[in-house]
Amino acid sequence: MKLNVFIKSLVLNDAIFWFSNYLFLSIASIHISKNMINGSTLTAGVSFGTYFLFRGFTDLISPYLHKRLNNKYKIIVLTICILIVSIAFLLLSFVHNAYFAILLFAIIGISIGVYNPIKYAFFSQHLDRNKEEKEWGLIDGLGLIS
Repeated sequence: MKLNVFIKSLVLNDAIFWFSNYLFLSIASIHISKNMINGSTLTAGVSFGTYFLFRGFTDLISPYLHKRLNNKYKIIVLTICILIVSIAFLLLSFVHNAYFAILLFAIIGISIGVYNPIKYAFFSQHLDRNKEEKEWGLIDGLGLIS
């Protein structure tokens, strides 16, 4: 399947992003339950629940804020969100307090909640005519496989 360069780069970026995200989430759950003060599998579950809660609310709110940004600033916001997620995962490896880990997961949830609507808007703008289903299937499928 021949794809335009922008779609290829978004699909590759998405696959790498989700692969690394879920890899670090798995490692983080072990770290939280074994190495932290007040850490347990319950704490790991609360951390992930906090992530999904904050991500869900941010996913609902952030599209209203994105309308005011032009494409240049949207790309800057995407980059900042990826940096925040990366720094939060890095900090998570040095954290020994479960409450700080929960805070970091909230920050990760907010960052990904801001990141996703912008990414999908860019993806939608650059879809090739008569290939929309294949390209959406590609980004979702590779994201899940990775």
